[in-house]
Formats: sequence, C-alpha cells, structure tokens
Amino acid sequence: MTNESMNNILNKINKNELFSYALRGINDKVDLINFNDEYGYEPNTMNFYDYFLLKNQFSESDQKYVGIILDMGYHDLHIYILENYRGKGYLQSTLNQTILPFLSYYKEREIQELTFNSIDVKRYMINEFGFIDTGELSVRKNLMDKDVVEYSEENEKAIDFTFTETEKLRKDLNETIYRLKMINRQLTFKKEDSFEYYDSNIDKVYWELKDLMDGL
Repeated sequence: MTNESMNNILNKINKNELFSYALRGINDKVDLINFNDEYGYEPNTMNFYDYFLLKNQFSESDQKYVGIILDMGYHDLHIYILENYRGKGYLQSTLNQTILPFLSYYKEREIQELTFNSIDVKRYMINEFGFIDTGELSVRKNLMDKDVVEYSEENEKAIDFTFTETEKLRKDLNETIYRLKMINRQLTFKKEDSFEYYDSNIDKVYWELKDLMDGL
C-alpha cells in the first residue's frame, strides 16, 4: 500500500464515496472502518482490512478525517496523515492513547512492530512514542508498556443505525442467504457424484447474523 493509495482511500471516505463498509466509533478522536481490499494493499475483494480514522480535532475544515492507519497485523501499521495536518498532534493524541490500546484489548496483541522508508521517521517514532530500535528501518513496542493507556469500552462512541439502515441490512441478509442456497444447488446439480446441500451451514451463519441484528 502506497501513501498515494492511502490518500485516495481517505479522500473517498471523506467524500462518502465508499460503496460498502462497516464503521465503528472508538472515541471522540478515532473511528474504525473495515472494507474489502480493492484499493491496493493486496487487491482482492475477498480480503477485508481494518483502518483507524483520525478525526479532525483541531482545525475548522470540511475534512472529517485527517489521518488513516492500516492495520497490517503485529508486524506493521501503515500510518498516513494528510499533508496539511501533519505536526498538529493528531498521532500524538491517538497512537498510545487509543490505537495501540485497542489492538491490545480487542486483538490481544502484545507486540506492535513498524517498518519505515526513512530513518528520520524511525527516530521520530522512537523519540515520540517509545518504540525500541530493532533494525535499520524497523522498531517494536511492547503494548504492555506504561505509556500505552489501558483500553476502556466506556469511551466508545456508538454509531447507531437508522431504521432505514437496519431494514436494508435485513433485506440484504435475506437476499444473500437465498443466493448462497441457490448457488449451492446450482453447483451441486452440475456434479454427478454429489447431491449434498449445505443449508444447515448457511442457516447457522444466518441465525448468528440475525441475532446480532436483533440486538441493534
């Protein structure tokens, strides 16, 4: 994933041009968004990734989000801040206070590594956020360090569904289950040595998702 790709994704989010996504409010500084990867990390619409969105806290502008961080697993985070908002404290107010605690709490991550293209950025992460030097252009941080704030669910900002959004999800779920069952039959009928429906597996997914939806 390049910085150009990250910039394009952030612009699409700010312009509400993403076709389909899931959004979760973490707190008043950070949201979490998840969508399929058709934009460039490992382009494949079957792969989904989490991105942290840094909210515009300090500037009056039409940009809702001014930074984006791709979670690439314990081995790396791709951090991108819009050029006009760099050096204004957005990362300082969120990385050790929200993002790393979230990864520790929900993803049970104990270590976070970062890699860089610049030695200056590496030194900055060591000096500002307490990362430890592990190589020429790499660092690591123990997420149990004292400067990583303990995560609290009480700070999460719920993003509620409207009635229309909830009903659309119900409709989409029902249509998707129907399509899966029909695809199952179409494939099964093409195989001479097989006549097995997987309705029970599909129904299991349906009821688990429906239970989640009923709790909205």
